[in-house]
Amino acid sequence: MPQSLIQCEGVDGSRITYLPGDTCHLSNHNIGGEVAYAWVMLDRPAGSAAVLSNPAIVNPTFVVDVEGSYLLRLTVTGATGAVYVNQAVAAAKYLKTGMRVPAAGETTEVDSADGWASSPAVDAFLDTVNDSASDGHLLAGTDVAGGLSAGACVYISSIETLKAGLPGVESVPGYRQAKANVELDAHRCVGIVASDVAGGVGPFAIGAVILVRIGGISHVTNAAALGAAGDPIFLNDAGLPSINSGTFKRQIGVIVESDAATYADIFLFSEMDSVYKSLDTLYLRGASAIELTLAASAQSILKTGGSLQIGTSGANDLEIFLNGAKTWYFDNADSSLHNEQAADSYINKKSGDLYLMVLDAHKIYLGTGGASQWSLDNATGNLEYVGGLDGEVRCGSPTANSSATRRDYVHGLGFGILDFGDGFNNAGGGGVGYMGVCWKSGAIGATEADVQVPVPFPGYISNTYLHAGTAPAGGAGDKEAYAVRVNGVATGITFNLAVGGVTANKTGVPVAVVAGDLVSVSVTPDAGIVSGAKNTHLTIKIAPA
Repeated sequence: MPQSLIQCEGVDGSRITYLPGDTCHLSNHNIGGEVAYAWVMLDRPAGSAAVLSNPAIVNPTFVVDVEGSYLLRLTVTGATGAVYVNQAVAAAKYLKTGMRVPAAGETTEVDSADGWASSPAVDAFLDTVNDSASDGHLLAGTDVAGGLSAGACVYISSIETLKAGLPGVESVPGYRQAKANVELDAHRCVGIVASDVAGGVGPFAIGAVILVRIGGISHVTNAAALGAAGDPIFLNDAGLPSINSGTFKRQIGVIVESDAATYADIFLFSEMDSVYKSLDTLYLRGASAIELTLAASAQSILKTGGSLQIGTSGANDLEIFLNGAKTWYFDNADSSLHNEQAADSYINKKSGDLYLMVLDAHKIYLGTGGASQWSLDNATGNLEYVGGLDGEVRCGSPTANSSATRRDYVHGLGFGILDFGDGFNNAGGGGVGYMGVCWKSGAIGATEADVQVPVPFPGYISNTYLHAGTAPAGGAGDKEAYAVRVNGVATGITFNLAVGGVTANKTGVPVAVVAGDLVSVSVTPDAGIVSGAKNTHLTIKIAPA
């Protein structure tokens, strides 16, 4: 005799263990005489687009695309025309709760005596509703690294996707274990793993959906957390709740009930309370003053009135202490920064050899290696090199021959400076050379290139100063003749450096120039010069038009 008996995956009856995205393979348990089949999907979850592949064949399929229950009916017609009807359910439990919602029209009870009350899914649902009245705060997510177990302390490390590509796609937290020997973990919002959705305790596989308690009462059995009611619970270095703190002290809750042997019920701080707590080291108190105190040394950060103090202090100062001694303080009254450890005020960074010191009335010194190298003179604006070399940067106008001695000038006070350093050095013998060319020995080359410096803006050459480190040598009356050239053409600016002399200058003969003109200085020694001036330096001032 023919029959109608629905099979899911070749097994008689309903199947409620599908996962979203699975394909359900239906069939009829034929025993002979079945000639026609008519399948109907009586109900499907909201949002589902599931359809039977062919409702008129013995073994259609459909995709379980949404969590929930799919109610199916099969009508079989026998060879005599008799009709046989059967119903079954194909279902996917909710991934985040492990519960199944019955389909509309589903009337068959799980147990004929107890009815729906014996359903594990219904029982779990009722337990959850009951628990939520006192210790809720369960948040479903996934184990992103694998290996988590019930009782582990975790933090949210990422956002993961469930049911990707399906109508019911959703995002959930991804959890990783938090450990107190990782300082960043000690600052995170920490929860405790309760179980997976089926009640399992782990270790769980990568991607397993787990339930994490982030507040309320968490029931734990690990030995490290067994203490007495009222004991604080900390995050330890193994990533578990414990009555002993880890490397970075972080309290996550308090024991509310325990038998001190097998279990402890921990009240977890809520997310807003989940902060880095180191109660034995720091405490915060409030009244007229707000103070964060380091109990071990009685030092504090104190806000009182309009001032903030680091350390113990006067009424309006910000103070910094090192090893119990005040090193710096900021005086709120005059907005000044003071060094308490030395007569001279300075900022000192030894590891990078940077020193900012105020040693004189108008100068700031910068140094490396423990010694001053440069000084900024506030009175003149000059930056001087004082580290043993002859160097100086000046912002003022050159005024004398000594102004040319290994100095550079900064354009910015209404004039420009052309500088020729370590210039012509002739060993004698005549010829013409140019400032800016260093000669070691021998006569001046007849074809030596003209060393030219461009003029920065239109104006006129006003003053020229020369200083030599070593005077030229030769006969009485011999000299070196210097001439300023513009674009290779001699101008009226000429002057001589006599044998035995180290300075020369020319002022009062203005020569007009425009921006881009090329200025050079030629040197023509007398035939009697046996050794030219050495280490010469020449400075030309360009005044604006």
